[in-house]
Amino acid sequence: MVKVIARAFRWQRLLQDGAFCSIGELARAEKINPSYVSRVLRLAFLSP
Repeated sequence: MVKVIARAFRWQRLLQDGAFCSIGELARAEKINPSYVSRVLRLAFLSP
C-alpha cells in the first residue's frame, strides 16, 4: 500500500510540474492503463 501511495505522489508531482499534460499521456509513458492511473492518483489526496 505504501508503494502505491508513493507512486501516486510521484505521478501527481509529474503532472503538476508539467512533465505530462494529461493522465492519458502519463499512462502511455508508464505503459499502463489510464483508468489505473486515475484510481491511484486519488490516493495522493487522502488526508493523513
